Amino acid sequence: MVEVVRVLGLDPAAHASEWRRPFVPPYATLRAGVTSVRDLGGSAGVDIWLRDGIGRGEILGPRMQAAGNQIGVGGPLGGPGAARDSVVQHAQAGSDVIKLFANGGVDAPVMLMPESEMAAAAEEAEAAQAEADPAAVADVVATAADTKPYALSP
Repeated sequence: MVEVVRVLGLDPAAHASEWRRPFVPPYATLRAGVTSVRDLGGSAGVDIWLRDGIGRGEILGPRMQAAGNQIGVGGPLGGPGAARDSVVQHAQAGSDVIKLFANGGVDAPVMLMPESEMAAAAEEAEAAQAEADPAAVADVVATAADTKPYALSP
């Protein structure tokens, strides 16, 4: 759904007033019966903008969790402190979830973030979640649940 915004070359800020009607990609997703989605890589804040527009009722679409830009896609961040700072910046920008880009995927399996940076970012994200919703963190820890998406070759 967010990819369509980029493919069309639309600037969300410039077109916000036009999109107070059913914006086709999220509206079609909702009409298909999908009531919640998670975007793990919106650039330039478009996923957060779209989530907020849906939340305000200005755009018809499913509930969204948005990660904003992926952390680490450009390579090492400069150490564990920089990784923590990046998570804090994402949280302040309105990210619901944090997406760490550990390596280049199946086509380029080169590590992009050192383990120390990934650990620091994960610790900071967990601390931020614990502050926002302690019960949710307790539930996740109690069930040993985790999210580990994998890239699969076509």
